Amino acid sequence: MSFKVIASVSEAERHLRDVVALAFHNGKLYTGADDGKIKIWSPDLKLISEFQAHSVNVYSLAVTDDTLYTCSNDGTIQAWNLSNNEPKKTLQNNPNIEVLRLHLANGKLYSGEDKGNVRVWENDEQVALYEMGEEIWDLLVHGDMLFTARNLDINITEMLPEKQNQFTSRGAVEGRSPIRLAGDKICFMSRCGRNVLLHETTVESRFKQVAQMKAHEMIVNALCVSEEPQLTIYSGGYDNTLKGWDAATQKCTGSLDLGVCINALCSGPKGEIYVASANGHMVRVEAK
Repeated sequence: MSFKVIASVSEAERHLRDVVALAFHNGKLYTGADDGKIKIWSPDLKLISEFQAHSVNVYSLAVTDDTLYTCSNDGTIQAWNLSNNEPKKTLQNNPNIEVLRLHLANGKLYSGEDKGNVRVWENDEQVALYEMGEEIWDLLVHGDMLFTARNLDINITEMLPEKQNQFTSRGAVEGRSPIRLAGDKICFMSRCGRNVLLHETTVESRFKQVAQMKAHEMIVNALCVSEEPQLTIYSGGYDNTLKGWDAATQKCTGSLDLGVCINALCSGPKGEIYVASANGHMVRVEAK
């Protein structure tokens, strides 16, 4: 299998700074960048609309059927109306906090901060707060399990929804961000940032390691998972190379040198992969 670039953003329409956040939803690609802007694209990377979401860097995005959520190092979480890009609500506004990551699961929005807190939002109101004790570089929710990542360990927390703000620590495994769900497993990077790890997600399995893929020669910044045509993990980072990994066999399915550092990845509904990099450059890659 080989990878091929089939679309790229134009010089006139690209972000002017590094693109660091991607989300694909209902036939549109949403991007956030260090210029504080949100841009909305067609599947073939033609610009549909754009707006200034923050005065400084956008860190993360999350999209529902009617709302786009954005966060930034300005200390805010903003909700935007998908139909017209107009502001709906400011969920959080604290200039002393950098909101690093947003994640949607179980009908709730989860936000992770540089102060080590994970906040849970339902109907745009905070309903829970979990104090993790270290910066939240990335987070993932699977059932009642909360996985948080920095650069040394994946901390595993069982949330207790019936007891607000209470949780049980289920330990930690060695690893670092980014972290993604791959079928019924979680995947994340090794401490060195170069190998992709697969682990179980249950207390009964003790979250044991299933596989380790020696993936890259330099640190990986981005992971994404596609279920088409088969469950595949994609990785990319400082070595400028996009790679695909069959989740079942852990074999490399393809590799493509894009000539620029990869900041973020996301998959589309047909297995296409969107790659974001420095200075606003983005491409759509498909497997042939």
